[in-house]
Amino acid sequence: MAFDWGNVVDTMCESFNAQSVNNVECIYQGDYDTAMQKAVASIRAGNHPALMQFFEVGTTDLMMSGIAKPLEETYDDVNWSDYIAGAKGYYQSSSNKLMSQPWNSSTIVLYVNQTQLEKAGISGTPETYEELHAAMKQLQESGHQCPYTTDGHPWRVMEQVAARHGVDIATQHNGFDGLDAEYSVNQGLIVDHMNNLYDWNQEGLVKLDPQTRAASTQVHSPRVNVP
Repeated sequence: MAFDWGNVVDTMCESFNAQSVNNVECIYQGDYDTAMQKAVASIRAGNHPALMQFFEVGTTDLMMSGIAKPLEETYDDVNWSDYIAGAKGYYQSSSNKLMSQPWNSSTIVLYVNQTQLEKAGISGTPETYEELHAAMKQLQESGHQCPYTTDGHPWRVMEQVAARHGVDIATQHNGFDGLDAEYSVNQGLIVDHMNNLYDWNQEGLVKLDPQTRAASTQVHSPRVNVP
């Protein structure tokens, strides 16, 4: 992994090697897509590493390729039910067989300026979009030109909302029940939510990163990887 995440991985490897008779050599292989390509190539060449770490979507690619051995067929002395169900679901088959090992899972973090919230008469951090909407209006009325900003990434503004409310974003049980699944985000809660975001943007309550003075700097609610 790159940047600060890579430093965390390096620290974990050093800590493991300091207390174990086994030695782990951690090697950065580029971004997720590049690492995935290298992983497939190394497996086909019969010269692959013992363990590879990349994004959860890569699990599906390896499942369909037939070139990787499912995790549950590799180890028989592990209680896989110990994993948090929400995290485990990313890495298992439709028959609930764990295909790869959950190592880190992402969560969204909302950053707020508590001082400015208090000046606008807002007590506490908004915990729902309804509360966020009310807070944004109060901030705007108190003179703020940019109450809230986001990069608008579907993972943040669509997938996480659907997951939190238990709404599928695709047919066939979000694709678990068949490869003929189709996206179903053009109906129901997701449409209502996206329309809200559009309306709030038009009202100046929500601004996308390019619309802000900071432009592409990370002032939005990012995803944070938690090992």
